[in-house]
Amino acid sequence: MSKKTRKEGDKVKKFLKKGQNWSMDLILGIVVFLLILGVFYMLVTENSTVDIDGYKAKGNKIMNYFDSGRSSSDHAIINDNEINMTKLEELYNNPNAYDEIKADMGLVGDFCIVLEDSNGRIVVVSDNFVVGKSFYGFGGSSLNLSNCLCGQSC
Repeated sequence: MSKKTRKEGDKVKKFLKKGQNWSMDLILGIVVFLLILGVFYMLVTENSTVDIDGYKAKGNKIMNYFDSGRSSSDHAIINDNEINMTKLEELYNNPNAYDEIKADMGLVGDFCIVLEDSNGRIVVVSDNFVVGKSFYGFGGSSLNLSNCLCGQSC
């Protein structure tokens, strides 16, 4: 082999050596990235199980609380599957009602009770029922429903 051929062979070996190191770095980087991605996925999905039966039970408890046929609550606004607008007005105008309901129900967080029609659309209670006001619901005034605060005029 000539000196020229040997020099070219040494250059090729050096190039391949650098290429192998670079590919090992790339592989190591991809492995580390995938491990981090896997750990993140496990942390995010760990507590994502939904307790549908628990939510149904809580929903039924709330409905029973506001149903005059099933509850002795002073805040019952439903009578034979119809809203008693007089009771709703009393509930809305009672400044202590929100705190009383939270205490009676054992609730820690805020809540907002809204009325829906048969198509699932939120019903705005207009000023025909509550003098001088129209509102989306009853409950925590910090909760936002369609850019209107719960229980506030909009």
